[in-house]
Amino acid sequence: MSCDPPRQQAPVTNFIVDPTTGDWCHQLDLAGAADPSAILHRLRGQFAIHQRDDQGGHWFARDPLGVNKLFFAVDDAGHVHSGNYLWDLVHAGIELARIWSVPSGYWAYLNVAQRTWRLERYSRLPYGGREAQPLTHLAGDVRKGLGDTFERLRTLCTGRRLFVTLSGGLDSSTIAVLTREWLGPFEGVTFSLGAEGRTVGEGEDLHFARRLARHLDVPLHEIHFEPDQLVSLLDPVLVRGQDWRDFNVHCGLVNAAIGAYLRERILQDTASDDEPPLLLTGDTMNELVADYSPVPYRGQTYYPLPRLKAGRLRRFLVAGLDSGDREVGIFHHFGCDTLQPYAHCAEVYTALPEPLLESDGAKSALARAVMGDRIPAEIYDRPKVRAQIGDSTQVGGTLAALVDRGVVGDDLHRRFCELFHTEPTAVDRLIHAGRYRVPTSFDLIFS
Repeated sequence: MSCDPPRQQAPVTNFIVDPTTGDWCHQLDLAGAADPSAILHRLRGQFAIHQRDDQGGHWFARDPLGVNKLFFAVDDAGHVHSGNYLWDLVHAGIELARIWSVPSGYWAYLNVAQRTWRLERYSRLPYGGREAQPLTHLAGDVRKGLGDTFERLRTLCTGRRLFVTLSGGLDSSTIAVLTREWLGPFEGVTFSLGAEGRTVGEGEDLHFARRLARHLDVPLHEIHFEPDQLVSLLDPVLVRGQDWRDFNVHCGLVNAAIGAYLRERILQDTASDDEPPLLLTGDTMNELVADYSPVPYRGQTYYPLPRLKAGRLRRFLVAGLDSGDREVGIFHHFGCDTLQPYAHCAEVYTALPEPLLESDGAKSALARAVMGDRIPAEIYDRPKVRAQIGDSTQVGGTLAALVDRGVVGDDLHRRFCELFHTEPTAVDRLIHAGRYRVPTSFDLIFS
C-alpha cells in the first residue's frame, strides 16, 4: 500500500450536539458572544473552532477531551494561522517553535492589534463525583449515558456508511454491540499482523474480532499487514498522529493500516459528493477508567506510567488526551470521519468513585454489569490486551514489529524532527505533562 507525502488537509469534521435538543452541527457562532462558556458548557462532542470577528479578533474553542486538535500561530506580518494539523502550519511557513495549541475544554480570544490574549476554561469533568454505591447502581448511570449518546447518534449516522473497529477487546466490543442495537448494520474492521490465510492463535485479536462479528452478524474487513510493511506507514503516522512517543505511534500504525485499506478498497467506490465513511471506535475508555499498565519487552519497559493511585492516574491520563492524534487525525488523512462515543459521555465514567478503579478487574466487572450477556462470555474472560500488542499470550503487534527492526523511541523522535524541519529542542517543548504547549500571555505567543 502506498501512502501520500505530507500535504495540507481539509479541516477535520466537527461533531457538536446539544443534549437537550439532540441537534447536531459542525460549527458554532462564538465570535462576539457575551459568554462563550455558557454556550460551550451545555454541548457535547468533538470539535475545534476558530472564528474571526469584525474587530480583528479571533475566537477559538476545543472540546472537553481534546479529541479534535487545534493549533495556531501568528506570522511576522501579524496574520493568525490555525489548523487541526501542525503540519499545515509548518507547510505554510511557520516554524514549529512558533506554534501553540488551544487546550482541551477551553475557549480563547486573540486580538493582535489590541495585544489581547484571553484563555478561559469552560469544562471540568466530575472526577469521583459519585458516592460509593453498589456496582449495579453505578452501571445504571453508565448504561443511561451510553444509551443517551447512541440515541443522539441515530440522527447523525442516518444514511452514512458505518464502520466499527473491532479489536476483540471489551471497549470496542461494547461500542460494536451498541452500534448494532441502536444504529443498525455496520461493517467491522480489524488489523492483524501477519500473512492472510495463516493459522490464527486463540489469543489473538483477530480470533476474538471474528467471534464478535459472527455474534453480531456483521461483515468483517480483515486488514493483514506483514511486519516489514509497517515502516511505509511511519511518516504519515508521525505527521498526522502529531506525536513521536512510542505508545501513540504504535497505536497509530494500527489505525493507519486500517485507514489505508479503507481508502484503497472502500473510498475509491465512493462518489465525490457522498459523505465520507463514519468510523466508530472504542478509544478514550482506557483513559477514563485508568486501565493502562507498562509492557515489558526484550529487557525494556514500554509505556511507563507515573506511580499514582488509580484516581489520580485517571486525571493524568485523561489530561493526556490533549496531545497525540492517533485516531481522528490519522483516519481523517485517509478520508474517514471518526467518532469516539465514550468521549461523548465522558462525565459518566469520570464520576465513578475512585475505589472502584482500584479493585482488580474493575473495568471488566463494570462492563459485565452494563452489558450483560450481550457481549460473548469469552471476550469478558479474555486477558487485557493492547491493540498494538495484538495477542493475550505474548507481546507482538506493532510494538514488537518496530522494536525487532531496531525502530525505538530515539528513532521516532529523530524522524519527527526531520519531517517538521526543526531542532530537537523545539520538539521537546511541544508536549509537556501530556499536553501540547499553550501560551499563558500575549507576549509569549511571539517569544
